[in-house]
Amino acid sequence: MAAMKFSNIIGFVILFYSNLFLSAQTTSSVEGKVVDLKTGEPLAYVNVFLSQTTIGATTDLNGIYKIGKIPNGKYAFVASIVGYESKVTPIELNNKQKLVVNFSLERSVCEFSQIEVKGEVPTKWFDQLEIFKKLLFGANIYARKCVIKNPFQIDFKEEGSKLIAKAREPIIIYNNALGYKIECVLKNFSYDLNNKGVSYQIYPSFTELKTAATDSAKEYLSNRKEVYFGSLAQLLSSLTANNYKFRDEGFELTTSDGLIKRANEIVISDSARGKFYLKLKGCLQIKFWNYGIRNSSLLCLKMGIVEFDPSGYLINPDEFTLSGAFANEGIATMLPRFWKLPEEEKK
Repeated sequence: MAAMKFSNIIGFVILFYSNLFLSAQTTSSVEGKVVDLKTGEPLAYVNVFLSQTTIGATTDLNGIYKIGKIPNGKYAFVASIVGYESKVTPIELNNKQKLVVNFSLERSVCEFSQIEVKGEVPTKWFDQLEIFKKLLFGANIYARKCVIKNPFQIDFKEEGSKLIAKAREPIIIYNNALGYKIECVLKNFSYDLNNKGVSYQIYPSFTELKTAATDSAKEYLSNRKEVYFGSLAQLLSSLTANNYKFRDEGFELTTSDGLIKRANEIVISDSARGKFYLKLKGCLQIKFWNYGIRNSSLLCLKMGIVEFDPSGYLINPDEFTLSGAFANEGIATMLPRFWKLPEEEKK
């Protein structure tokens, strides 16, 4: 199952663009129990969620949870609570499936020297935090409106030329540009200060920021539309809609064989199982015209083929790399899976 894993190629692999719409298929459910690995005692108030979505629940006093009305598909399913190591398991849901997933969590052990908020924080730590935020948020105009609410839970250390980061609990991010609170489980983070290569793995859970201000609500919607148009999610979704929609929406696609005119030149559809595969020779050059400005990105498949969800989600992040405009994005432009345009919601 695809985790949010980023690898360098002039930037980092991006797997965070949201899906366009909720599946019209029948939905499934997941239920289970979360316990302490050593004692077997039930754990209450554990956050269990489907990574990159707004879908999740909290365990009750008996460690029990249940999540219903989940669109079919593949997910990274996460269990997280302060004081324990977060656990991730891949799941795949089919029509009206009732899946049971139990978690046994192990108490966490801090590997780094902790930052004491009460004392004087080293200047070097703040410099490391700034590097971390730039890579996590992305090189875009929305990054300046993202705030980490619990930065002192992040520890850094240097190993040779590499900057390593670890979070003692989920990182809480407020994206005040798109209107989301993001609880982000960080599994690993490594940045090479010499060659600027970065690799990290995150599992985000989204919650809408509530606002009574009409202007703020309008700004959230406007910004969400702005980051969606020209995104990888929009492109992949349009490739499954019909053979020409990607062109109608402003995308120009080129491979080593020349200009792509129809989606089925690079998309394999398995209608019986509702699966889609992107198949390429080499890389796909993606150009998108927006307000008279042309953005260019490059999508390369390591194995020549990768599965993707019809709502715009590449399944396995290890099987592709992105560079160009897409590589400048980050959590600041991340929309939750299943987000859709208001006009699509009315259909």
